[in-house]
Amino acid sequence: MIDADEAGPSPRAGQGHLHYQVDGGPVIATAARKLAFHELAPGERRIRVALVGNDHKSLGPEETLIVLIPTAVLAH
Repeated sequence: MIDADEAGPSPRAGQGHLHYQVDGGPVIATAARKLAFHELAPGERRIRVALVGNDHKSLGPEETLIVLIPTAVLAH
């Protein structure tokens, strides 16, 4: 994995990073294999993770995870 800030315009063999995207929002480009998402609104959320080359073009592997964020229950 290569840091997204070090990515260049030309692909290089063996170099890449991950693109994360929540509900079609902005892409988060990072070499991190773990990422935490805070303050997501309740409901069904789609988190897309794709492996891309250092030129940000798809290398093929991609997954979309569907998660359900519960509504907070207030204690009385």
